[in-house]
Amino acid sequence: MGRARTTITAVSLVVRRFGREVFADQVREGRLRTAGMPSTVRRMARLGMGLFWVVAGLALIAPVLGLGRDKELASGFVDLLLVVCLGFLNICVQPMRRGWRVGALVLSATSMIPQMILLGIMVGTGGTSFITVLGRVGLAVLGGSLMLLIVFIIMDRGLQGWRLWLAGAAGGVGHLTALVIAWGFPFARSVNELSVMITDVALLYVAIPLAAAAGVSYAQVATNVATWAVLSVRDLLTPAAWVASAVVVCGAGLAMPLLRGPALPGAVVTVVHTLVSVALSAAGMRAVHRPVDVPRPTAVTADLASKGLLFAGLLCSWLLLLPVVALPGELLKGVPLSVFGDGVTAVVTIVLWARGIRRRQSIIVVMAPGIFCTCVYSMVLAIARRTGLGALPALSARVTGAVLVVLALCQALAWARRGGFSPDRDRGRWAILTMIGLEAVIFPWRESLAEPLEAAVQGSAAAVMLAGLVWRVLTEAEYTHGSSPGFPAPARVLFFVGQALLAAVFVLQSVMLPHAMSGVINLQQWTSVVDSVVGHGVQIGVAVGLLMLGRWRVDPMDPADAVEEMRIEARRLSRRGPAAP
Repeated sequence: MGRARTTITAVSLVVRRFGREVFADQVREGRLRTAGMPSTVRRMARLGMGLFWVVAGLALIAPVLGLGRDKELASGFVDLLLVVCLGFLNICVQPMRRGWRVGALVLSATSMIPQMILLGIMVGTGGTSFITVLGRVGLAVLGGSLMLLIVFIIMDRGLQGWRLWLAGAAGGVGHLTALVIAWGFPFARSVNELSVMITDVALLYVAIPLAAAAGVSYAQVATNVATWAVLSVRDLLTPAAWVASAVVVCGAGLAMPLLRGPALPGAVVTVVHTLVSVALSAAGMRAVHRPVDVPRPTAVTADLASKGLLFAGLLCSWLLLLPVVALPGELLKGVPLSVFGDGVTAVVTIVLWARGIRRRQSIIVVMAPGIFCTCVYSMVLAIARRTGLGALPALSARVTGAVLVVLALCQALAWARRGGFSPDRDRGRWAILTMIGLEAVIFPWRESLAEPLEAAVQGSAAAVMLAGLVWRVLTEAEYTHGSSPGFPAPARVLFFVGQALLAAVFVLQSVMLPHAMSGVINLQQWTSVVDSVVGHGVQIGVAVGLLMLGRWRVDPMDPADAVEEMRIEARRLSRRGPAAP
């Protein structure tokens, strides 16, 4: 009876931990917080988030109500929302460094300068006095807006309420002027359509990296689920239960490629990729000697969260080549742009790995080689596809997990031969082996774990994109909780709100205007692109880090996390009230 009760308790802890990691903890740790912010920032954040939910709702019901039938009206409505997005972009950079304000000015100028040229033509050609007066008024408004933004660049950064409202109005006035002229003067519509298209393309430089940054959360959630599912029951399982659990979990990890794995060429490529990545990680750890940090799984995911925007920006650095591709000539003809992003990411990652060895930072040392090798193979895939060599097999997370389980079993056998793998005395090592096996089972499903709303939606592509976007808005605001001199907390909050609103506007545009730029470029796919690169590196890095912990006999649970778990459990018990006598 006691064993049955212990088993039921262990299962309930695992289920509760799964629910917490997948739902409750993600929302609790990743929700947007505006407490302690200036009142103007709080009001702007509420305004932006309220508009986000309105836009998301319109995108969901637009196909039902037929809101995209009138293309001209739909285009005008979407462009009006882009005015707000440009305004938010100029607002959030005011407390940031001067370079960010210059970038926002350049983005706003893509709308303003074509309008100023058009208005100058209207004034120069004369015509009716009304058109001349309107042109002069428009030039004054646009010129004043540009001058105001330049003055804000010259000024020190600040969060004054009047400054934020003026910056938002000045940032979006160019796009708004384009709409007014296009609706009032049909002869100018072609110029304004060009201006709007330029702005749409410029906004993609913001939207694509931000959408891609969400891809790092997939591996983060999968790692946390596997880690805490094991650590939650570590002290409850008997030695026999540890053996049974490890056998079942590792057996499931080894069976994953057999149930639904790739063909033989894909399996061979993945095995080589995994072994090379593990060898580089192990070589780096041998060079570190005495690391200044401990590569616990939770520490790896925390470091990954802090570098999410970095990896997204590196993988999307191919956007910098778009102006060169648009120019006439043969400079980059036939060259896949993704090769540039993968190459830049590979170079920066190997530099981070070398710097981590020099600074004795074990977390980046175990994580970087997997990302580097994945980038290199992704470059090979793109080049082979472009040169006509055919489609090479993709990497498989199932095979990667199985290889890592085999390596963990070999390490466990070495521990057992030295007498250091007793299920009674060495529970930490048994927990490490079980965690590696559980990660092999969970990682192929990490996207569904990280975005359960998107996985639950079985509808149109717009519904799937919206579900993923809503889940990211509820869980991906974790970086707004911190602050730094270059990126203070108020700027992070406004930046997150502007990012969410911009993504919702692009989803609405893809629904109402499927032939627009956002309909052609699916922002959601860039989340998966980043995950396909970062996910393999994290899966390998976490396993290598766990094996290092077992070698050093270091507890895989962070002491700070253990204290937090005790506090959460105490709060849960206090809500239940005193136990019955």
